[in-house]
Amino acid sequence: MKIKAILTFLILISIISCTEQAMETTGNTISKTDDFEQQKAAILTVLNDETKADFNRDYEGWKTKWVHESYVTKTYMDFSSNSMTETLDWEEIDDFVRTYIEEHPEPAPLPTLIDEINVRLFDNTA
Repeated sequence: MKIKAILTFLILISIISCTEQAMETTGNTISKTDDFEQQKAAILTVLNDETKADFNRDYEGWKTKWVHESYVTKTYMDFSSNSMTETLDWEEIDDFVRTYIEEHPEPAPLPTLIDEINVRLFDNTA
């Protein structure tokens, strides 16, 4: 159940996306003229790399996968307690995750990474 909650968290991240900043973190800068499948693959890479960094407690690597703007939102669903939390603003998200990693420095078992996503592109977000 915990893995399902974590994967849902990753899927529900509102803005880790298709901005050039996020794509550059993977070395996959995508222009608007590039193919949709390339954009989708780059987004999937960012999502999985963010997961790896998080579970490996690699704070520096983790934060490079996020857009550092006030409009960024992180949504987390915890199925075990039937609860949901939403955090708005990069500084709030960053502070929470940095503190969490400091308090829980041991790497956690990596869940199965996602290999398929449903993507809709909207200007510079997905």
